[in-house]
Amino acid sequence: MGEPLVKHYPVMIALGGDEKFAMPMAVTIFSLLKNISQELTPTLFLLNGGISLETRSRIERSARSAQGNVNLEWVDVDMSRLSKFPITSHPSLSTYIRLLLPELLPEHIELLLYIDTDTLVQGDVSPLFSEKMMEHSLWAAAESNFPKRIQDHPHLLSLPLGLQPESIYFNAGVLLLNMPSIRSENCFQKAFDFLDQYPKYATWADQDALNAAFHREWGKLSWVWNAQNFFQTSDIPEDALQGERPTDMATLYKEACIFHFKGSK
Repeated sequence: MGEPLVKHYPVMIALGGDEKFAMPMAVTIFSLLKNISQELTPTLFLLNGGISLETRSRIERSARSAQGNVNLEWVDVDMSRLSKFPITSHPSLSTYIRLLLPELLPEHIELLLYIDTDTLVQGDVSPLFSEKMMEHSLWAAAESNFPKRIQDHPHLLSLPLGLQPESIYFNAGVLLLNMPSIRSENCFQKAFDFLDQYPKYATWADQDALNAAFHREWGKLSWVWNAQNFFQTSDIPEDALQGERPTDMATLYKEACIFHFKGSK
């Protein structure tokens, strides 16, 4: 007998921002769609945190030039809901939009890929939408830029959150989300609760909040799905390394499916 068939889910992807990030968003979308099989019909939820009609039209034209078989759905975001949260390491309030995904998007979605708009997609993301990825509520790759374990973030450990010091700290720029599980367990509300209770401790904004909410239950994505530009390949923790370690930066650049140009060095 052959290998059992693996169930695959519809390709559902969310990304968004405000007018400031609209053009990087267009580049991310174009690269994403250019690399998805033309046999698929992905759905993109474009989270509108203040993007003009003219800019939205330009984004749509660019997207359809890359992939004709795509569903584009604009989702308006009430940014006033996020206005009380701190802006520290991120230049825009739009970073918090991802925390609204469970309430903004349709309930029929099972797997959802969230991608930041400072990314360039170099490969097909559709393999992520397989049944085995329903094992965890959230999948992410380890953070590369600053200390990689919870114990290296004293602003988090000083709080009564029950965080495990040895736990890996993940980067929130690429997230694969099991939406039924997240909704049933109210996971993102825990991130909001963190921001409400400890706003001055959110040094890394929503990323700290998500690490606080999911520290006990998240799956580790290979670096190829979130190859961050500050990677020192030798420093990727062994227990965060999924797949073969890249031998050097040139290998990382070549093999990464999603390259993440985060922050400024």
